[in-house]
Order: sequence, then C-alpha cells, then structure tokens
Amino acid sequence: FQPLVDEFVGKKIRSDPDTTYFIVADTYFLWQAAAAEKYNLLHVSFWTQPSMVYSLGWHSELLREHGHYPLKDNVEDDIDYIPGIQSVNTRDVMPFFRPLHPFFNFNAMAFNLSNKADFYLHNTVEELESSILLALNKYRPNYAIGPTNFYRDLVNFPTKKSLWAESDITQWLESRAPSTVLYISFGSIVLASNQVIEEIVHGVILSQVNFIWVTRYGEKGSPLNIFPAAFDDEFKERGLIVPWCDQIKVLSSPSVGAFLTHCGWNSVMESIWCGIPMLCYPVDFDQPINRKLVVDDWKVGLNLCDGKAINRNDIAEKIKILMTGNTSKDFKHRILNVGDCLRAAVEPNGSSDRNFNQFVNRLKEELTTK
Repeated sequence: FQPLVDEFVGKKIRSDPDTTYFIVADTYFLWQAAAAEKYNLLHVSFWTQPSMVYSLGWHSELLREHGHYPLKDNVEDDIDYIPGIQSVNTRDVMPFFRPLHPFFNFNAMAFNLSNKADFYLHNTVEELESSILLALNKYRPNYAIGPTNFYRDLVNFPTKKSLWAESDITQWLESRAPSTVLYISFGSIVLASNQVIEEIVHGVILSQVNFIWVTRYGEKGSPLNIFPAAFDDEFKERGLIVPWCDQIKVLSSPSVGAFLTHCGWNSVMESIWCGIPMLCYPVDFDQPINRKLVVDDWKVGLNLCDGKAINRNDIAEKIKILMTGNTSKDFKHRILNVGDCLRAAVEPNGSSDRNFNQFVNRLKEELTTK
C-alpha cells in the first residue's frame, strides 16, 4: 500500500506545487511517516482509541525499564509510574503488548513511527482523560477532538454504511416496554468463543429479559450454531437475532436498557452517548482498557465476569442488576452524566470544538514556516 500512497502524494504535489500540503492519517497506517518525511510534510497522527492506550504505547520504553514490556503472562502488577495515569493493572493492558500476540510487532512499529508526528488528534474527550492528555502534551501537541462520529442530532441522521447488510428492527423495538431490552453485540471483527456464547445464551434465558442479539449467521461463535432449537422455543417471544443493525438507532430506543458489549471504543462511546449502561466482556486489542474506563473509572457498567470463569448464573444476575431495581437507576444516572460530558464537548465552544480550532490555528502557523 505504501508505494501507492507515495505515488498519489507525489503526483498531487507535483500537479499543484504552490499549494501547501500536510498528512492526516490513522496512527496504524505505517506509510504516513515515510511519506511525510520524503515530501517534507507536516504529519498529523489520528488516534482512534482512548488516550490511555496511546499513552501506554508512547511510554513503552518506560514500561520496559520496569519489566512490563513486553508483558509477561500470569503476572498482575499495578503500573503507577506512567505520567498522567494514576494506576492500571497489567491484566488490563492491551493484549498486543504480549510477545506472542499476532499484532505485537505491528503495534510496536506503529508506535515507533508515530513518534515522528508533529501533532496528535485523539478520538476522546478532554474532560474524561485530562491528566493523560496533559502529560502527553509535554512531548508533542495532543488534541482531544472526540467523539468524532457524533453530533447533537445524530440519531435523526441516516447512519453511515456498515460492513454488513442491516436489519430494520424498529417495529420490534417499539413493541417493547421502556428499558426492557438487552442489546448484545460483539462487534464486526473480534469473536467470542463457543463456550462463552453458550454461557451467555443460558444467562440471557435465566434473566428473562427481552433481547436483540447481533450475530452473523454461520460465523464461529454464533448462538444460532450452538442452540438453534433454543432460539425457536425459548426466545421466540422475547428475542430477536439479526445479522446486523443500525447500532445508534438501537441504543437510542427507549426500550433498550443495557448493552452487552466487547467494549470496542466506538461501541463504548455510542452507548455512553445514548445513556445505556454496559455489561462488559473485552476480548482483545484496546478492549480491556476500555472496560477499565467503563467499569472502574466512570462506573457506568459491570464486568460480565470478575476475573473468573464465565458463568450463566452470574450473567443473569448482572443483567438484572443493570436493568432492574434501584441499582439500575444509579448506573443510568451516572452514564447520563458522562453522556452530557460527551455532548457538551462537541457543542460550539465545547472542549473538543475549542481543541480542534486550536489545532487548526497551530497547524496554519506551522505550515507558514514550512
């Protein structure tokens, strides 16, 4: 891919040499540093996960000095020496910090190359990760401009195209009472194991809640593969299984009361924006850190399992805690407060709006000296 980008950038510059150019690219696009250096362009790295994840990657050498990079298996230590991060346990650090993870080398290369960037944009909100961003700003300019896929009237706009065909479930949702539907989705890439899905199926049965479960038919880990008869008999009246849907539309429905999620960052932001508490089962990548933020720091969700084997009875109990009784009201209250923080950030003169304008002004200043 890098030669194609190099060719495109070169042609663009040669076709209009009087225009000033710069590069903005996802941090994990490895070609950006080379292209910026070759054509003497300002380099803006766009980070799409929480700033805590980026800070851990940035400080990999500091982690190495303390024996925490690469991560060792079966070691649980509290990391309390990263600037801006009060404490994070090694069990929550990204799995790709472990040497046997298939993305270990790729991730290390991405962070090494991103160190060459001139600016960093983060898909987060300053108020939620202020100490981390303040610490990172001592090295290079970092700007929290998130959530980048949201705006005030989001739910009334058509969603962007997804990777999969969508299902219209509006009528089904409207037929359910408020806060009685559990939405279940493990994202488009990372899949849970058959054993986990089996326990979740039985946990949902025991909880007696209505549910929508997003699963692609025939995929590994699909509940339909494990219990096809159960979905006909047990779930026919209160459950709906679809291959894909408009997640924002589902989470915005008054009938949805909780979200069982893999804790992908976009899913976390969408759930907070819509005021839906989360039941968290992180699988890979940044998801363990996202779980920490949701459950431990912001207290707007629960763990599906607390450091032990996943169990259907525990799942049923967690679902009830999130969706019924006074405890559910506490979760709802807290997540609405955090959601207000997200919405305020993208309002005119909100923190993300101000940060983006500051970035643009600083970028213009730097471009004049190039």
